[in-house]
Amino acid sequence: WRRRRDDRAVSLWNAICLRLARAGLPRLPHEGPIAYAQRASLRWPQFAIAFHAIGESFAALRYGRMGEPERLALLATLKRAIEVLPAPAALRKSPA
Repeated sequence: WRRRRDDRAVSLWNAICLRLARAGLPRLPHEGPIAYAQRASLRWPQFAIAFHAIGESFAALRYGRMGEPERLALLATLKRAIEVLPAPAALRKSPA
């Protein structure tokens, strides 16, 4: 069994979706990554830059075509943006 190249991006995306759901903002079934990130930015504006990077990076990784260097750079951006966000409990406590 071979892992797909975008497995890391998908696992990071699933982890951030779970984190935000635990913080009180579940992803809607019809919501894509950019729309979800925008909605999260409205809820927690202090993390708007990180949410923008998460949504844009994942959308490009998942749906775009690019070479390996670009893919690795976007994956690094996605990881760094996710690391900026606090745990779900801290997000729940932060002012909306």
